[in-house]
Amino acid sequence: LSKTIYVINPILDIAVTGDSSYFDGNYFYVVGRLENRGTRIVNSLQIEARLENGNTIREELSEPILNGPLGYQTYPFHASFLINPGIELKYYCIKASYPNGMQDNFPDNNERCFNLTNDLITINPYPNPFTSQITIGFLLPQQENMKIDLVDVSGKIARELFEGKSNKNNLEIQVDLSELPDGLYTVKVTYRDRIISRSIVKNNHRE
Repeated sequence: LSKTIYVINPILDIAVTGDSSYFDGNYFYVVGRLENRGTRIVNSLQIEARLENGNTIREELSEPILNGPLGYQTYPFHASFLINPGIELKYYCIKASYPNGMQDNFPDNNERCFNLTNDLITINPYPNPFTSQITIGFLLPQQENMKIDLVDVSGKIARELFEGKSNKNNLEIQVDLSELPDGLYTVKVTYRDRIISRSIVKNNHRE
């Protein structure tokens, strides 16, 4: 008589899946939606809300988030942001980390940013200058087509980075450009009826 024993690896994976944040007067209240995608119950985690200017609220959630079909949680931050009159808030980000005080097994879904405008927002490429890998981020107001190319100083396309329909909000491109020679490049974004450009520098011999 033989038995088959299935072992489920313990996985910690907390994801930010959405938000229902809102303005009330001059205050901006952040409400994040979380999902436990792991195999363990999450009893605590660190959660933060960050505005585009760097202002950040950090709090700790200390109540269980079950795994499986019931593994969803809405978290309204206890603190709020005061937005001074005349200041336009373009985007903000929510990040959840350290479930049960430990490293998340899948940190790529720990943070999500949200576009509050009707236009494309370009996050400054980083690191810049770079040696081999660079990350280029965008926040889209809705699902739309766009094309992203890397152009050298002669105007020639050195690499096609993206072409197609991107989902609303986050589009993050991490690309290895180690084979390209050092120099100045332009990230050329074709979006709707216009072109947006960002300059980046590859320098593999920084001191």
